[in-house]
Amino acid sequence: REGGQGQGEQRYFQALARQKLGQNDGNEAVFNELVAPPVTNPSANTAAVRYSAGLGYAGKDDKDKARKEFNAALAIAPDFLSAQIALNQL
Repeated sequence: REGGQGQGEQRYFQALARQKLGQNDGNEAVFNELVAPPVTNPSANTAAVRYSAGLGYAGKDDKDKARKEFNAALAIAPDFLSAQIALNQL
């Protein structure tokens, strides 16, 4: 997939792990960064960007927005397995 997706995904899961350990400092910032499209990429309608936004919303416990973003990612790239898995886990 597109560059940066793996890094965003990794940061998302690290923030979730910190939450489970009761370490909440900085987690909200990670989720907010995932929701915001990267400044270096003006095209915010790529599957990877929409997937990252879905992860951010999922981290913020906004399942409706997360579902919308994962579905948007799948509309762009129907074979995007990570987006399908994340959607099924909501």
